[in-house]
Amino acid sequence: MRNITLALLVSVLTIFLSACGNTETGLITNDNTGTGSNTSKSVNATNASVASPSSQTQIAQLYIASFNRVPDADGLAFWVNSVANGVSLEQVAQSFTNSTEYKSTYSASLTNSEYVEKIYLNVFGRPSDAGGKAYWVGLLDNRTLTWGTIMQAMLDAAHSNGSSDGIRLDNITSFGLWALSSGYDPNLATQYLSTITSDTATVANAKTLLGNSSANLSISVS
Repeated sequence: MRNITLALLVSVLTIFLSACGNTETGLITNDNTGTGSNTSKSVNATNASVASPSSQTQIAQLYIASFNRVPDADGLAFWVNSVANGVSLEQVAQSFTNSTEYKSTYSASLTNSEYVEKIYLNVFGRPSDAGGKAYWVGLLDNRTLTWGTIMQAMLDAAHSNGSSDGIRLDNITSFGLWALSSGYDPNLATQYLSTITSDTATVANAKTLLGNSSANLSISVS
């Protein structure tokens, strides 16, 4: 019965995304900087009203990786709720992949090589390294992974080896969640994601830039 209920929930989520054009989707995965490692991490599902920081952070990371933007508050809450009720991160990632917004970011006409390269650029802010790219493209070519599962696999790998890619991902996610909790417009906050690196000082700088920009907009409107 639980399997049937979960299957129905996933089906409803897929229909929901198709109808909404993906305003409530999001998160991606990353690469291992060429080491070839791919360590998966489990997701802690908790009560929706008190979702664990781990679940919220992982979903926010998937948003940013999938759509190259800070998640909107309603969308993030929707998926945190879904995970709290039994939906896995892999299923969330697959739903993102099926969305209109995702397809506009990662065109279906891309080759596997181009797809992996775009993930590197959007998620890690850098071109791929030869070894890492060959590893991930190989997993796509032999169908070990799909476009719907590689994102989460790459995110997991980036965190498993302590690379600067994983640290940058943590930094931009921390900034995105801070911006949301502070009441900033996620579209405005997205403009400063590209300024953040693996250096934590760049997070503080992005916060300052966002605060100044928001203040200037408020003055302009007034």
